[in-house]
Amino acid sequence: KRQLKAGGLEMHLQPKTLIESGAVVAAEALSRWHDPDIGAISPDMFIDLAESTGQIGDVTQFAIQTSCRILSEWSEALPELQLAINISPSLITNRDIVELVRSSTRIWGVAPERLTLEITETALMDHGDASHGVLTAIRDFGCKVSIDDFGTGYSSLAYLKDIPADELKIDRTFVMGMLEDPGDYKIVEHAINIAKSFDLSVVAEGIESKETLDALTRLHCDFAQGYYISKPLPADEFLKFCRDYRG
Repeated sequence: KRQLKAGGLEMHLQPKTLIESGAVVAAEALSRWHDPDIGAISPDMFIDLAESTGQIGDVTQFAIQTSCRILSEWSEALPELQLAINISPSLITNRDIVELVRSSTRIWGVAPERLTLEITETALMDHGDASHGVLTAIRDFGCKVSIDDFGTGYSSLAYLKDIPADELKIDRTFVMGMLEDPGDYKIVEHAINIAKSFDLSVVAEGIESKETLDALTRLHCDFAQGYYISKPLPADEFLKFCRDYRG
């Protein structure tokens, strides 16, 4: 817990662009941990550590409050920017997350519709009805809900007709392989069509080439995210990227 309080966490932002225009319209907020003695620690490692030591709530609080602070401070520079925050499966049935979002947006004077909470498809499958009330409350407050890592849940698609969500993110493994593997291409194509049929916007993550972006454009995907556009950036570098980027 000492490390979290000592400021070891910092926020990086990975741009998300509107495929139709190339404009940077949003970003995924990603917590990073830098230890003064051993340097950067991989996100998978410190998130697992936070989960196992009961500190995932602290990490999530940092992510939500920092995202709101960034949006508030950039209200003139990037007034339309939206930020997406990953929510741990262990928190998705806890209504405290709703109050945390409420209080953070109120403190920083941020409109709730500028925040998106990302929940993995697997978490939705594991928690089902228990998460429904929390997600509904989040959307009723005005925030968006995104289904992350779509395609990895191996589940019936019937849940999509009831789940309170606004967006679907196609898992990066399918996007990265879609030009070489016809099966991955079909999964991406069908995921986009499924999302559209449920009035969900679609994000493809893991884009690493212009050819992949062009293919997603032809499939009428809505948003693009990946290293071809930009890696996750510290906040000050992200702001410069937005000013300079020409998609």
